[in-house]
Amino acid sequence: MQDLLISQSRTDSREVNELDSIKARIISRDLERYIIHNLRMLPDGRLED
Repeated sequence: MQDLLISQSRTDSREVNELDSIKARIISRDLERYIIHNLRMLPDGRLED
């Protein structure tokens, strides 16, 4: 029973890590898009050509 609990918790943490890495990837992609968008934006709010 103890072994089962240990192996179960190991699986859970692996799934959590996978979810976290997916979330991190999405966040970094959004940040990248946000930064690129802001770089193109001029100080007065207009977009560069």
